[in-house]
Amino acid sequence: MTEFEFTQRIRNAVPQAKDIQRAMKIKGMSGYNNKLVAANKQIKLITDHEKFFRRVHAFVYNGLDVDLSGSPIYWQMNTVYAKNFIAMERRAAKEEEDFKNLLDSI
Repeated sequence: MTEFEFTQRIRNAVPQAKDIQRAMKIKGMSGYNNKLVAANKQIKLITDHEKFFRRVHAFVYNGLDVDLSGSPIYWQMNTVYAKNFIAMERRAAKEEEDFKNLLDSI
């Protein structure tokens, strides 16, 4: 699998309710390091490919950072390309959330 195919599988994954629930629980934690550790613990435990993509999608699109180096499935995709993709998608999700919050405050 190429890096592009890998990132597209993350982008196109459809998280299940449980994936979103876990992302929201971690998102509610305080401190960046606590969130990063909790998210990466989840990623390290996943051995099913489809679940991996669903969970990473839920995390990234809820503004959580993930480190794929701990994944038993796709640790080799911990590349600059994949890291940049995750960072950009996280930033876009955060900007969208900030914009929604701004609109709600008006």
